[in-house]
Amino acid sequence: MSSRPAAGTGGVVTEVGRSARQAGRPRQAIAAYEKAVHLYRGPLFEDDPSGEWFLAEQRQLEEVYLQALEHLAAIYFELGDLPEAVRCGQIAVGTDPCCEPAHRLLMRCYDSQHQQQLVSRQYRSCVAALHDELGVPPGDETVQLFRDLTEAI
Repeated sequence: MSSRPAAGTGGVVTEVGRSARQAGRPRQAIAAYEKAVHLYRGPLFEDDPSGEWFLAEQRQLEEVYLQALEHLAAIYFELGDLPEAVRCGQIAVGTDPCCEPAHRLLMRCYDSQHQQQLVSRQYRSCVAALHDELGVPPGDETVQLFRDLTEAI
């Protein structure tokens, strides 16, 4: 099975979600993003250690998947559905531990639930993943959010 239709389909579905979200139709956006998430079946050709020809396509598919999860989490957060926002954020971080937008969203979710210890734990998890996998510190936006959420403690 070719990966091109899946990439195109996921991209089209996320475009529908983006349009619905911009038009103020969050439930329609959720349906589109959930469909995009369900289309993703994991890394393309993950059991083929011999080739690198598919790596760009593999990364593109994962990026569409992560973006759909991030948008879903953000919409759920905006609607006040914190358990669903956390679920989507955790899936995104599980897929890419260096996904700072997902870490930030999880920190905001935990703050909204008055779970400051989880805010701190999520920040430390983000810092560790970025350091261990990429050798970089978190971005300014992540650091500032952490400071904003924890300065009142």
